[in-house]
Amino acid sequence: MRRALIVIAMLFLAASAPLAEDGTARAAFLAGTSNDCPGCDLSRANLTYRDLSGANLEGANLTKARLHRAVLAKANLRHAVLAGANLNLTDLRFTDLSNADLSGALLYGANLSAAVLPHARLIDARTQHATLARADMSGVDWSGGDATEARLPGAILTGATLTNMHAPQADFRRVEFSGADLTGGTFFETVFSGADFSGARLRDADFRQARFENADLTNADLSNSQFQQAWTQGIVLDGSIRDNVVGLRIPTK
Repeated sequence: MRRALIVIAMLFLAASAPLAEDGTARAAFLAGTSNDCPGCDLSRANLTYRDLSGANLEGANLTKARLHRAVLAKANLRHAVLAGANLNLTDLRFTDLSNADLSGALLYGANLSAAVLPHARLIDARTQHATLARADMSGVDWSGGDATEARLPGAILTGATLTNMHAPQADFRRVEFSGADLTGGTFFETVFSGADFSGARLRDADFRQARFENADLTNADLSNSQFQQAWTQGIVLDGSIRDNVVGLRIPTK
């Protein structure tokens, strides 16, 4: 009987050790004595203006955390949950957000230049006026997002889901959209100059007065979309599907 009790006690201590360690890491992080807290529960934490440059927050739960104007440049946020978090005007340059969940996050004016976000979830995220120049966003789910006047020159969005996105007057120059889905999006006066849409789906979308100079739409599906007064000089449409397209001006060769 005594041996059994000893075994049970040892198992309890072994199980509780990681919890104590996590609690210690969380306390140190919230106290500002450490910037590392991988896997910690930081939901609803107030980290406004905090300098977390290079922090290790891999797998952390930051649901609805307040990170307004925080500095997270070069931080590790792989697999982190930032659903509903306030990241307005936050510095996320070169940050690794691979497979992170930013659904419903607020990223107004945030700087994500050269950030790494493959397969991240940005469903319904608000990124108005944000900067994502050269960001790797391959395979992201950005459906229902608002990217009004956002800047993404040179970003990679191959295979991304951008259905029902609202991105009027955004800057998508030279963006890689190959295989992406932009169905149902609003892109009024958006700039797509030099972008690669090869094999992409652009169905039922609003591209009125958008700029497509020298864009490649080879094998893209443009069915039922609106292109009234869009700029199309140098556009490539080889093999594209254009059923019921409205207002698309096809340059003469």
